[in-house]
Amino acid sequence: MREASLMSPWTLVRSNPRFRRLWLAQLISLGGDFINQVALSALIYRLTGQATMVAALALATNLPIFLASPWAGVVADRYDRVRIMLFCDLVRAVLVLGLLLVRDAQTLPLALVIVAVTETMSAFFEPASAAVLPSVVTAEELGPALALSSASWSTMLAVGAAGGGLITAHLGDQAAFLANSLSFLLSAALIVGLRAPAQPAGEAKPLHPWADLLEGFRHVAAHPRLGALLLIKFSFGLGTGVLTLLTILPLQVFHAGDAGVATLFSARGVGALAGPLLAQRFMGISLLNQARLAALGVVLAGFFYGLLAVAPILKLAALWVILAHLGSGLQWVLSTYLLQKCCDDEFRGRVMSLDFAGVTLGMALSSLLFGLAVDRFGPHSAGVVGAVLLASFGLIWLVVFGGWKRRWFT
Repeated sequence: MREASLMSPWTLVRSNPRFRRLWLAQLISLGGDFINQVALSALIYRLTGQATMVAALALATNLPIFLASPWAGVVADRYDRVRIMLFCDLVRAVLVLGLLLVRDAQTLPLALVIVAVTETMSAFFEPASAAVLPSVVTAEELGPALALSSASWSTMLAVGAAGGGLITAHLGDQAAFLANSLSFLLSAALIVGLRAPAQPAGEAKPLHPWADLLEGFRHVAAHPRLGALLLIKFSFGLGTGVLTLLTILPLQVFHAGDAGVATLFSARGVGALAGPLLAQRFMGISLLNQARLAALGVVLAGFFYGLLAVAPILKLAALWVILAHLGSGLQWVLSTYLLQKCCDDEFRGRVMSLDFAGVTLGMALSSLLFGLAVDRFGPHSAGVVGAVLLASFGLIWLVVFGGWKRRWFT
C-alpha cells in the first residue's frame, strides 16, 4: 500500500516559516561543525602521526553522546524543546573557543576534553531538534522535511569540508575554530525566533529521570519495529570505523595534505546528499519495503568502502566515497523517517535519543578499534576488513526484513 504523494522540499521551505528557521539554523551550524572537524582531525594527525589519535577524536565525539543521549531524551520530552536547543547552541559557541589554545601535542588532551563537552551539549540538542520537527510541520510535510534536513547535512558536509580545507590552508586552524563558534551563534539567533507548539503530552509531568528513562525502554520493547529500526542504526555505527580512512588515506597514502582530506570529506557530503534525495522517492512505498531499502543502503556503504580501502589514486577514492555515502544516506533517511512515523509524540524525544545514542556508541567503538587496526595492519587491510563487516550487518537486516520478521512492518 502506497502512502500519499509528498510535496517538494523547496515548497515546504517557502510555505512554512517555522520549519524554514529550524532548517536554516541546522544548515549554518552544520557548516561550522564540518569546518571544525576537517581542521581538528588534520591537526591531530599532523601533531601525532597516529591513526589511533584520530580515532581518539572520534571516540571523544561519539562516546559522550552515547552516555548523555538517554537523559537528553527524557529532558526533551519534559521541557521546552526550543529552549533546550537555544541553550545548547550558546554553550557550544563558548566551548569551541577553547580549541584556540591547542598548539602542540601536549595540549591535545585539552582538545579532546573540549570536544567531549561540546558533544554532550549536542546530545541534548539533537533529540530536542528531532522531536520538535513533527510539531512544526504537518504529516504531509514530514517526509520532505526529513529528506531536506538530511540533504542539508550532506550539503554542508561537502561545503564545510571544502571550506575547512581552504580556511585551514590559507588562514590556519584557529580561523576554522572561530568559524565554528560563529555558526553556533547564528544558529541560536534563528532559534530565538522559532515558535513551536507546546508538547501535547509529557510537558506538564514532573521529571523523574530513571522512571522516565525506563518508561521509554519499555515503550520500545513493546513495539518491536521501533527496536529493529534502532538496531539498524546501531549496527551501521558499528561498521563506520572505516570513515577514519577519509583522514588517513589522503595524509598517509596519497600524500595530498589537508586538501586531500577536504576532498574526501566533500565527496562524503556529495554522496550523502544524493542518498536523501533518492530516499524521498521511496517514501510513498510500504513501510516494509522502506525498511528493506534502509538495509540495502548499509550493504552498499560497506561494498564501496571496501573499494575505497584499495583505491590507487585520490580521484578514484573520491568516487567510491560518493557511492558509499549514497548508500548510507539512503539508510539514514529511511530509518529515521520510519522512526518518526512509528513513534508516539509522548515518547519521541526518548526514542530519537536512543537512536542517537545507539549509532554514536557503535561509531565510538568502531572508530577506536579501527584506528588501532590501521596502526598495526595498515589502512588497506584494516579498511577491507571493516568494509566487509559493515556490509555484513546490512545483509543480516535484509534477511530479517526479507521474511523472518517482515510482520513488524505489515
